[in-house]
Amino acid sequence: MLIFTGFVCVAQVTPCANPMLVNTGSGYGALNVTLNTLNHTTPIEEGFTLEYDSLAIITNLGVCETYTLTITISIAGLVYFPKVWIDWNADGDFDDVGEEYSPDLISPTTATLAIQIPANTTLGNKIMRIAAAKKGIGDPCLAPFLDGDVEDYKINIVENDMTVDSVTVEQANDCYRQGDLCKPVLRIAVYTTGVGNPITVTGFNLSTTGSTSPGTDITNATIIYTADSGSLFQCNTPYGNAASPNGAFNINGSQVLNYNTCSGVHYFWVTYDIAAGATGGNAIDAECIGVIQQGTPSTITPNTTSPLGNGNINTGTEICNNGLDDDCDGLIDCYDPDCYGMGDCISESGSFYYGLPNASCPVTSQFVDPNVGLQVDWSVDIASAGVGVGYKIANAPLTGDLDGDGIVEIVVQVSNTTNREIVVLNGVSGAVLQTINFTNSTTPNYFTGILADVDNSG
Repeated sequence: MLIFTGFVCVAQVTPCANPMLVNTGSGYGALNVTLNTLNHTTPIEEGFTLEYDSLAIITNLGVCETYTLTITISIAGLVYFPKVWIDWNADGDFDDVGEEYSPDLISPTTATLAIQIPANTTLGNKIMRIAAAKKGIGDPCLAPFLDGDVEDYKINIVENDMTVDSVTVEQANDCYRQGDLCKPVLRIAVYTTGVGNPITVTGFNLSTTGSTSPGTDITNATIIYTADSGSLFQCNTPYGNAASPNGAFNINGSQVLNYNTCSGVHYFWVTYDIAAGATGGNAIDAECIGVIQQGTPSTITPNTTSPLGNGNINTGTEICNNGLDDDCDGLIDCYDPDCYGMGDCISESGSFYYGLPNASCPVTSQFVDPNVGLQVDWSVDIASAGVGVGYKIANAPLTGDLDGDGIVEIVVQVSNTTNREIVVLNGVSGAVLQTINFTNSTTPNYFTGILADVDNSG
């Protein structure tokens, strides 16, 4: 196939064929494949087929957007987990990083996969290969798949126009010092979908509401844009500023929301310059009432315009042995140059234990996202999972892909007062795949096992 791009004629690389043959009577295969506007039902036992030859419509998928692929398989529990490959760089193979996927079984006959279109993929048609077979799901080009289907589909990668989904506003600091410059007050996150025709942000409607005496405590307000970096703030080239803000004020500028990754979030920071003579203890705060864009609607109201809390002007001095940042400079105890040469901060005569900070190592404010953390994907009670009553895990779990299907298995030894068993769990769902009883073996009661590629098969 030839594709004409401008005045250049480029040959589109067709991926390798799969050697799987028609296997009538096996009962294995894929019954349906659904992805965005694609909803295609096929016969089973067909072997390798080019499904796109019979499809009049190719589904469009937007760069950086996420879609759910659903595969319906024919025989519950007997078909290996389906595999999916997408030739993102259109080089005729599926062996590049990020081109192989393992869908999750959400029922005995249904597997799903969330696919995010990579930011660095090129536009145009790509080949998606799906395999649903009894066994042998390995190399998509060479493996001798047995009993089932291997199907090729075309997907068309496009750039959907960028739209703003939401805007969130968070407090960025809880203390300020007299004379602070470019001190973050609010972090504004603009969440977008789509990457085509990037949006331009042209202004912010703000207010000093919540501040005790903005007219005398705040000398300047500035907005800093940090693209998709929302944790490490640096006072770089300003988006815009407003001198002596007091009450409602606007900061205008022009920032195109370009994308480098698929994070879909763009960060702006409202910062204040605090007057050298600002009153200690006074509150410092801000509101973001609206974000102005070139588009419709022209003004976007944040989910919360005035986040809870505020900061205060701190005029305290550092106490060098209490583990606190008493003077609000971001440095604690012996890390603070105010403690130079004092008490516990002396390592040798006249020297500061950690050394004085210098211009080559600036101190930057860091925002810790409270929404980042760990969550439990699954848990399993060995007794209720059918292994037996009274069993306890007797050693540290081992992990590895024992059957080469791309899904990690978890191996644990369990025991009760009379029996010892090895239990193999599915690493995705926690389901018990196999139990091995070695109660009467000569193996010691407790042992530490290892997983290794003994036959060097990879």
